[in-house]
Amino acid sequence: MRVLIVDDSAFARERIARLVTAAGHEAIQAASGAQALQLAAAILPDAATIDLLMPDMDGIEVIRRLREAYPNLPLIVVSADIQEATRREVQAAGAVAFVSKSGPLVPLLEILKGLPNVEQPSFVLSLLEQDAFTEMMNLAMGQAANALSSLLERRVLLTAPRVEIMRLTALHLFLERHIPTIAAYIRQHFQGRLTGDAALLLPVGHADLLVRAAMNNIELPMGGLTGIELSALAEIGNVVLNAAIARLGDQLNERLAIGQPTVKINLSAQMLIEDLSIGPANADHVIILLNRLTIGDVSIMCYLIISLSEQDIRRLLASLGVAA
Repeated sequence: MRVLIVDDSAFARERIARLVTAAGHEAIQAASGAQALQLAAAILPDAATIDLLMPDMDGIEVIRRLREAYPNLPLIVVSADIQEATRREVQAAGAVAFVSKSGPLVPLLEILKGLPNVEQPSFVLSLLEQDAFTEMMNLAMGQAANALSSLLERRVLLTAPRVEIMRLTALHLFLERHIPTIAAYIRQHFQGRLTGDAALLLPVGHADLLVRAAMNNIELPMGGLTGIELSALAEIGNVVLNAAIARLGDQLNERLAIGQPTVKINLSAQMLIEDLSIGPANADHVIILLNRLTIGDVSIMCYLIISLSEQDIRRLLASLGVAA
């Protein structure tokens, strides 16, 4: 679980970070309310702890803003202000729990563990494993950017991806929180030493932006993805997904057989889960990469999802010289 820790005190942030990290969660620290809002948009946390007394923006305002932007994000207050009136106020603002700074913070772990529908990962990557896996996918995304640049005859940049691994059964909650409506979904099956599916997801608004940027036509109507526009999406998805799949095959020194891309539009999170569930029965985990693709002055958010079995993921980690 990715936990955003919001507190202007470095000591307090480190205290909470040590606790949640030791429990197998990832801790991301924000030193102010403004930084918390920026990080939340960039990292899409699974939960957040929030101090109340901060100089630039108090915790109540941070809670209100996060609740408005992310209705399903669990917000937990960790504060020295233990007044009953304060507890009522933070609850009204949208916090789900309150932990006192003046005592042991262990109750925070119980709160995180008890969050509804939050499934614990089957394994947690160490920092070394995370770095190795991210570097492998960095290479894949670099190849994808070069291929797209050639295809579109325009400079294409892909940011270094953020990598997350979770059970397929936990993907629904992730999608509901971050991209409840998928504007476009391009999927390719692959098989060989690794067997699974790779899919490119584009949130509402970003699929249109991608097609318009790719076709160099700013007058293309938004929301009108048909015919040649869908064909363009399929070709772009084919390039990105092949780069990712090829990187996996190269890592194991074995060619993977890749199927034809299929494109679907306007899917709910549940519809996407059902579609992915049709894939290999043993593909019980997903690797999620959040990328930001830039074509000219257009910035587009996209998600790359690779479904594999836990055994195949461990095989990849072993090939990198690390093991989960």
